[in-house]
Amino acid sequence: MDQPKAAPTFISYAWSSPEHQRWVIELAERLENDGVEVKIDVWDLKEGHNKYAFMESMVTSPSIERILVICDKVYKEKADQRKGGVGTETQIISPELYENVTQEKVIPIIAEVDEEGRAYVPVYCKSNIYIDLSSQDQFEQEYEKLVRNLYNKPMHRRPERGKAPAYINENSISTIKEASINNQLKDAYTRAPQRVKGLTRQFLDEFLLTLKQFEYQSSEDKTIDEIVYNNVHNMLPLRNEFVRFIEQICDNQENLPLDNFISFFEQFYLYTQPNINDDEEQCDHYKFFIRETFIFLVMVLIDKRRFEEIASLTMSSYFIGERQEPMTFTEFCQHTYSLDERRKRRLQNRLFSNSAEILIRERATDRYNKSRIVEADLLLYHISKKFNHNEFEKWFPYTYVYRKGENLSFFTRLQSQNFALEAVKLFKCQSILDLKNYIENQIETDEGYGLVPGRIPRLRDLIPPEKLAVKN
Repeated sequence: MDQPKAAPTFISYAWSSPEHQRWVIELAERLENDGVEVKIDVWDLKEGHNKYAFMESMVTSPSIERILVICDKVYKEKADQRKGGVGTETQIISPELYENVTQEKVIPIIAEVDEEGRAYVPVYCKSNIYIDLSSQDQFEQEYEKLVRNLYNKPMHRRPERGKAPAYINENSISTIKEASINNQLKDAYTRAPQRVKGLTRQFLDEFLLTLKQFEYQSSEDKTIDEIVYNNVHNMLPLRNEFVRFIEQICDNQENLPLDNFISFFEQFYLYTQPNINDDEEQCDHYKFFIRETFIFLVMVLIDKRRFEEIASLTMSSYFIGERQEPMTFTEFCQHTYSLDERRKRRLQNRLFSNSAEILIRERATDRYNKSRIVEADLLLYHISKKFNHNEFEKWFPYTYVYRKGENLSFFTRLQSQNFALEAVKLFKCQSILDLKNYIENQIETDEGYGLVPGRIPRLRDLIPPEKLAVKN
């Protein structure tokens, strides 16, 4: 690996006193030890050399990329008064020469301040941003700043320029409010913890308000499945902010505010239900999105090993509108006819599910990839199968066909005793033995899409009971 190269540097200073000269030489020695090529009179100006020619060559030479002007009281006085003569005066370089060099080439280095703490800086470079080495308290911090400058490795580097935010696109919905709340939440965790609770509610409320902007709008030149698909596509930035929001909570809070999330999904569900005079399919983008949002919530919680909270969300009752009876989380997994039937016929594709294809091919990320989506989908199915005996109260794992026999991380890790001890909570088992017995005695799973892709994988297909908790 190539070593970084520092800018060759000339040090200009006044011989104010032996102590000051020693300070300057020690600075030059330290820079040399840190890999910087330093030019300074005591090393490079020999008997018989023309001192004025040497100094002017240092300023004008293209091989010298930085000039450190060591600023103390004497240097400032001689520079401002443009005194000539011999001795220390010869160390003052003509201000006219500095006017012809690039702006970043000259760096004032403060070696001394006055009684009021003001730096001694010559008039001709007073507007240059300086580095202050006059104080022992901040010397090391300022010295690092100098070395970084010479190596062109600043502490704060400009990030790579990304793409324009989604809300710049005139056809997309702005999620700038959600992004702003996420930024405020990040700051609140370190600076103002008392704001976290309010910002959490504010994000969820704002998310629900933004959903309203995606209400179905008919179009003469677009089919219903195209309109639904476009809405799903435009919802992606909102999904991304939701994932970021959940990650922040998991990284900074011991417990998920479950009541807030239960209320959130209760209100979210209302968007999936059409008005009396509307077509059922006009809410299909909301049906897709609530399923996706719940899956991604579970994926983040799996990633953070927050199994108790997954258990709470999947075992809670959800009270919707004026319904007399509560419902379970399985209601967040609804069939999207416009995508999975109408769009399939129109495009004449042979996919088992267009909505699953969208989720896998268009919504996966590097962190929450295809395998993680499938494992969360199958986990929700098996949780629902254990607790909901009603055929219509099961989570259908639309993405199961994308497993194709591969091992899924969550289920594979159940071989670990520690992991399995935590995961038994998801199935409301009292022990690993209880979970093992359940897996061994599990009745056959549902048919899924039919004969061609095969039945939905059983738990024993995902984690054989004899391998459960066999490793430390």
